[in-house]
Amino acid sequence: MARKIDNEEDISKWIDLQQHSNIVTAFDTFYEETTNARYAMIELTNAGNMYQYIASLNLNLALDVTKIYRECIYDVTIQLATALDFAHNAGLVHG
Repeated sequence: MARKIDNEEDISKWIDLQQHSNIVTAFDTFYEETTNARYAMIELTNAGNMYQYIASLNLNLALDVTKIYRECIYDVTIQLATALDFAHNAGLVHG
């Protein structure tokens, strides 16, 4: 999958990052002359962003969050924290 990135963005640390189960892998970058844009080749995922995932749960967080949804939220939060800790320790700062 290709993701458009800013021409100034340096993703070399992301490309060099060891694989982690909670981080999308970046493989390479390329420049597309016809669109005058730069792209990163990244791992294909089956999901959208976190906002879309939370919206797909159809929760009204202002009212009640049942135990199963709290467990899901905790699980996602732990995965996110683990991924950020791994990336930061490898010198990669999330942009």
